[in-house]
Amino acid sequence: MYPLDGFQKNTLCALYHPSEPPSSITSPPPHPTTAAFLQSFASAAAKAATAKACGSLLAGHSSESDEFGDVAVWIGKGEYGAGHEQDVLRALGLELSVGQQINILSPQNISSFPSTIQPSSDSGAELEALKEHLGELEEKRFFAVNGSGEVVAFVLVGRIGGSDDWVGLLGVGIAADC
Repeated sequence: MYPLDGFQKNTLCALYHPSEPPSSITSPPPHPTTAAFLQSFASAAAKAATAKACGSLLAGHSSESDEFGDVAVWIGKGEYGAGHEQDVLRALGLELSVGQQINILSPQNISSFPSTIQPSSDSGAELEALKEHLGELEEKRFFAVNGSGEVVAFVLVGRIGGSDDWVGLLGVGIAADC
């Protein structure tokens, strides 16, 4: 696991009981190449979020709070493509509660940015670095799940090209209309 900043820690605390971190993001460790990708992906997401003036790139400008950051996660090998969003949540140690729904969100351009971010023509080096990471992922899925109260979990997953490893970003936003 890579070192977490305060925003990323806030994200994990909002989604998980602090004394019980999910095993899928703590062990077993991924291959060193995948681990390096995750660290670089998390860093690129954090820099892009800062460049776009938001805490979580996944929650983007739809969140009423900037206290959360995106956490890169390794899901592992398995069936996590289209239609397997609940499997992704289970692998991350998150279960749907009664009344919760998965909302499929579409990236504006599947090789580019999540729909919660409005990239401008002068997107800058930070967003270009993130775009490179997103370009390395195949079968990308982007979805959200309303949590307890105003909390919304955002999940972006994809399979690393040429690999069976599924990775992604996990973010939190605060819904304005709750």
